[in-house]
Amino acid sequence: MRRVGAPALLAALLVGCGSLQPNDAGVSFLELHLPTCGGIEVGSTVTLAAKTLDQHGDSVSAPVWWRSPDTTIHVDSATGMVSGLAVSDTARVQALVGTKDPIISDLFPLVVTPFADTLAQTSAARVTVEANRTASEALIVTISHQTPPTHVKSFPLTNRVIEPVFASLDDRTVEFTGGKLTVTACSGPTGTPLVATVLNRRANKTQPDSAIVEVTAVHPDGSAVPGSGRRFTVLFKAPT
Repeated sequence: MRRVGAPALLAALLVGCGSLQPNDAGVSFLELHLPTCGGIEVGSTVTLAAKTLDQHGDSVSAPVWWRSPDTTIHVDSATGMVSGLAVSDTARVQALVGTKDPIISDLFPLVVTPFADTLAQTSAARVTVEANRTASEALIVTISHQTPPTHVKSFPLTNRVIEPVFASLDDRTVEFTGGKLTVTACSGPTGTPLVATVLNRRANKTQPDSAIVEVTAVHPDGSAVPGSGRRFTVLFKAPT
């Protein structure tokens, strides 16, 4: 999510001024919602979203227009629907609202990637956490396009602990970084997560004998990338 405003309005907002003046559309700033990981696949479509907000941060009804100076994507100016046309690291998109004194966002970068058609498990499916360690080795998958073989970057990879099942988050005995049971990693240039995904013991909790982590990758239309649902079994050795 990115929040943008006309330069003077944004500066006033940052210093805590409470008398921001809306533009001709009644808008003081925009709140942009861009794709997770900032990637769009060739041949796929995502719809960008923006909230139009007044000086109090309340929603107002005003049309948002979208544009791009780049030919590797197509942007529907009225709907914010973006289609990937050709692989590129430098696609950009911009939102604006109002006519007489429009609020115009920065040009936000998008990565146009090959279409993802394979999710593969590229580290061991069974991982042992020794008694003297608190975290597993990295749980690595690789997302790619097979013909020709090309890694897919800027793609969201969702990791979820599916076993054990905990009645509430507070009951968890294992966790990802940040105390979570579900995390999303973005793939990097090699198709693997930019930030290593590891499973941690939770301090001062009785550890399970094992846990299962499932990794999924889903296209914008909701269909799963082939190979999605790969599972890692993490075995915990009891402290001595």
